Amino acid sequence: MNKDWEAQALSAWRKLLLERKSGWTPRSGCDELLKPADEYMRASMIGGDGWRELVEKATAFWAHSVEGFEDWK
Repeated sequence: MNKDWEAQALSAWRKLLLERKSGWTPRSGCDELLKPADEYMRASMIGGDGWRELVEKATAFWAHSVEGFEDWK
């Protein structure tokens, strides 16, 4: 794994998180954030620690997004 690739992948992912799409639901937003993490891992752009970091942040995004939703299933 190349550290430059990892830095670029993590930077691109954080940009995606900050530029959340207005049409994202909590579920689709989490899915959209998980996809690149898996792709980066498959491409060996990030290692297990980087993947876990992205998954934890995607999960936190989802948890924050559903706060106050009383009808979500």
